[in-house]
Amino acid sequence: MDVFLRAGFNTIGDLKEEGAYAQRIQQAIDILKEKRPQFDDNYWDALARRCCRIIERVKNAQAYPFIPSQYMCTITFDWMEDPVIAPSGISYDRKGLERWINIHHSDPHTRQPLTMDQVYTNRNLKDAIEHYRNNFLRFSIPLTN
Repeated sequence: MDVFLRAGFNTIGDLKEEGAYAQRIQQAIDILKEKRPQFDDNYWDALARRCCRIIERVKNAQAYPFIPSQYMCTITFDWMEDPVIAPSGISYDRKGLERWINIHHSDPHTRQPLTMDQVYTNRNLKDAIEHYRNNFLRFSIPLTN
């Protein structure tokens, strides 16, 4: 991980977008070589090859962000970008709930009549999601046969 972070690859998206990744990996390894002289050149060469293989695997895979269930809207099954809380106590993404209400005119959970005037922003959840996305976001890469 230290190599990737020193090379400026902080997310899977960074790995997928970058074209000249081998140069950045080598620059990061050169910095690490100075800090860890106990390892020989064979170690560093093998590490560089391994990092490049990892990047190639990521570039060729479909990577999806792992979304903890408490941060996922049960209507859209995606991140809650703007979480709102309904009178039922259930949180939804604002856009997803607006679409639901426009069609069904009810709370998705209780089926009781509901308007957007009855919901309000869930600021704590929004902060928690932002914190998670900035600090703990992980990706899963589906296995292929």
